[in-house]
Amino acid sequence: MIASSEMVPCTPEEHAELLRHVRLGRLFELMEWIEAGRPALCPLVTSPKSRDSLIHEATMHGNHSMVRFLWEKAWQWNWEIEPLVGAAVRGRNPWCWW
Repeated sequence: MIASSEMVPCTPEEHAELLRHVRLGRLFELMEWIEAGRPALCPLVTSPKSRDSLIHEATMHGNHSMVRFLWEKAWQWNWEIEPLVGAAVRGRNPWCWW
C-alpha cells in the first residue's frame, strides 16, 4: 500500500528489528507486528536508493509469502514500489539494471 506523506514511519531501531525478521524469514513475527498496528514504514532517513526497504529485502530473499503480505498489509513509500512493479512487468530482479 502506498503511504501518504502524513504517515508515521518506524524508528531506525524498529526498522532494524523488522529487517531482521525479513532477512531471517520470520513471516509470523512480521505479521504479528503489522497486525498489532505497530509502524512498519521505512524511516525517512532511509535513502530512496537504499535496499533496506522491507519489501525489497523480502523480494531479494525470494520470500514470496512475505512479499505478498507486505504488499497487501504494510505501507510503503512510492520509491519502494516503483522498481518492484517495473521488475514484475519485465520479469526480472528489480536491482538488475542490465
